[in-house]
Amino acid sequence: MDQAPSVSGVKPKNNKTDREGIRAALLSEKERETQDRGRKRGMTPENYTIGSQRVTFVGASHIFNAPENERSELKRQLTQSLTEFSKATEGKKAVYIVEGEIPKDEDLQSKEDEKNITIKAARESGSEYISGDPSPAALFEMMQESQEFLALKEISIEGLGNFNKEDLTLLYFFFRDCNLENETDTKNMKTVFNIINEFNQFSFFDVSDLKQILESYPKSLSKEELLQQAVPLFKNIISKLQAVSNYFEQKYPDTEIKDVIEDYDSSLDIENEPNLREGVHAIATIVRRERDVYLLEQIQKQTSEGNNLMVVYGASHQTRTRPALEAMSQNG
Repeated sequence: MDQAPSVSGVKPKNNKTDREGIRAALLSEKERETQDRGRKRGMTPENYTIGSQRVTFVGASHIFNAPENERSELKRQLTQSLTEFSKATEGKKAVYIVEGEIPKDEDLQSKEDEKNITIKAARESGSEYISGDPSPAALFEMMQESQEFLALKEISIEGLGNFNKEDLTLLYFFFRDCNLENETDTKNMKTVFNIINEFNQFSFFDVSDLKQILESYPKSLSKEELLQQAVPLFKNIISKLQAVSNYFEQKYPDTEIKDVIEDYDSSLDIENEPNLREGVHAIATIVRRERDVYLLEQIQKQTSEGNNLMVVYGASHQTRTRPALEAMSQNG
C-alpha cells in the first residue's frame, strides 16, 4: 500500500493526512472568484497522477441549475468524461466520488443529475462509489479545528438578540437542510440531534434539556421514549428558528433566508445588516473550506490504497482544490 501523498511535500506519519497543509493549499474564496470569472457552464475534466493512480476531477455545472435547453449538453459532456475514465481504468481498481449524500435507489432512478449519472456509471463498471462529503459529526469536528471558526465572535442582530458561533452554525444547517414545515420529520430530528451533540453551548437557543435527553439515549431511554420527550423540546427550537425565518421574511420580503445562506452573492442586499452578513458568510465559507479539506483527505486515502478516482463535484470545488491536487500530484 502506498503512503498517502502529502500536500506539503512531507509524507504524513502513520498514514495521517496533513490537514493544516491542505487548508493552507486551498484557494481563498476571493482567489477562487478571480479564477472562475468568465468561466462558462460545462463539465470540465482535469486529470492528475497521484502516486501511480489516475485522478479525474470533473468540475460540474449543476444540471438542475442549468437552463433546460443546456441540460442535454451537460449530460453529454459528463457521460463522455465518465466513458473515457472507465476505458482508461479498465481492469484496475477505481472509485467514483460524488458530492453530497448517496441517494436512495428510488431517487437514483427518478432524478438525472450529475451525481446520479456518475453513480450509474460506477455501477455499470462494477466500481465502488462514495460520497466525498463528511458526516455532520465529522464536519462539526473539523470546523472546531478551524482557526477561522475559533476566531468568530458573538454577534448581535437587532430585533433578535445575540448569537454565538454555535448558534450561527445551528441556524446555517437548519435553514440549509431542514424543512421547517415538517417539524417532526426524521431528517430534521437527526440533523438537530447531530448538531446539538457536537456543540456544547448555545446562547440564543436553550437546548440544555434536549441535550440531557439525548445523552440518556440509548443508555436509559428507548427510541419511543426519546421521541416522546424530545419532540416537544424540538418543536420549541423549531419555533425559535421559525421566528428567525419570519424576522428575515418580513425585513427582506423578496428573498428567502436560504438565498442568504447558500449563495452570498444573492440578490439580497445585506450591506445594511453587517452582523448577519459577517456571521452567515463566515459560517458558509468555513463549511465550504472544510468540505474541500475532507474531499482532499478522501483523495489522499483512496489513492494511497491503490484506487484510481473519478471525482464529480461542483466547479467551485475544483477551482479551490486545484493547487492542493497539483501539489499532491508532484509529491505523490
